[in-house]
Amino acid sequence: MEIKDEMFMVEFGDGKNKKKVLKMSPWSYEKQLILLHDFEGEQAPKEISLTRSPFWIQIYNLPLKSKTRETSWAISETIGKVMEVDIVENGV
Repeated sequence: MEIKDEMFMVEFGDGKNKKKVLKMSPWSYEKQLILLHDFEGEQAPKEISLTRSPFWIQIYNLPLKSKTRETSWAISETIGKVMEVDIVENGV
């Protein structure tokens, strides 16, 4: 996996759009996770640590008997810290 260490600054003309973009994050572009951080003008970009971000994954092609909260949790833990597993009420 290639990790790109690039930082870009984005300025929003409308505070409403900025809030919407930050609320709906994380974002991706060309299969790359984009990390967003709101900061004050006095802060230097090199002082900002963008090393972690929650993101959503979907697991495909599991055998029917493996489509459980426990299996989904175990698979997800191989990627990182799991925050939530979304599964229907009956657990499958």
